[in-house]
Amino acid sequence: MRILRMPLSGLLFVLLSVSICLAAPKGRSQAFVTRTFTRVTQLRAQLPRLTQQMRQRLTTPALDKATATAIMFELMRQTGMRVGEPAYAKARSRTNAKGETVNTPASYGASTLRAEHVVALDATTGRVQLQFDAKGNKPWTVQLNDPLLAKAMGVFVDRANSQTTTGGSLFATLNARSTISSELAKVNAKPHDLRRSFANNALENALKKAPHPKSREAAVESFKSALEQTQVLMRHSSSNTTKSYIDPSLPARFFTGLTLGDI
Repeated sequence: MRILRMPLSGLLFVLLSVSICLAAPKGRSQAFVTRTFTRVTQLRAQLPRLTQQMRQRLTTPALDKATATAIMFELMRQTGMRVGEPAYAKARSRTNAKGETVNTPASYGASTLRAEHVVALDATTGRVQLQFDAKGNKPWTVQLNDPLLAKAMGVFVDRANSQTTTGGSLFATLNARSTISSELAKVNAKPHDLRRSFANNALENALKKAPHPKSREAAVESFKSALEQTQVLMRHSSSNTTKSYIDPSLPARFFTGLTLGDI
């Protein structure tokens, strides 16, 4: 009888795929969930290296794509901010299901930030404070203490404030969304995977602070509490939306046999 041999990396991929399929969230195909969270798992494993690479770029900031990508990467990694889309960064009219014309307010993300969204920036103390309307016209306030990031952002804010041709956009002429998408594609990831990574990190950190559950019921309650904390950080209106960002295999790592369907 021939024994098939498989590299350890391949075996881990198969096990991860099986666990994800068994716990796939409702409304998502198993194939989609498997692809998505395989990417997210791989991205999270590479985040330390990528973060070091991006922060190295911030040490010598310039008005270029490399610095812009590093700024966007760090904002998204540290806050869970969406990448943003140029089409959404301006008010627009659309027709709803009733055939009525309605106005859709502008919404912003890391790639579409404007100088007006930077309400505080101090390279000495590292204070970074942003205020903007995100998806669903939800107001976001972001506060960070990061001298490297503050210094690099200052270069783009100064340019945006001094040149009327940029329209106040921090990353005007740099095709920012495409730039960070191309950067992440090098590690088989997508911009939104950074937001998914943030959600899973936040949930895991909340679970670490919870007492170890002695029963399934206690595990469910602890997980729900951690999920609610993550929901607040993600600015989601519903915990079901937050659950769609969570690796389906995570509950079982917290308590044997637990699934997202139990939460």
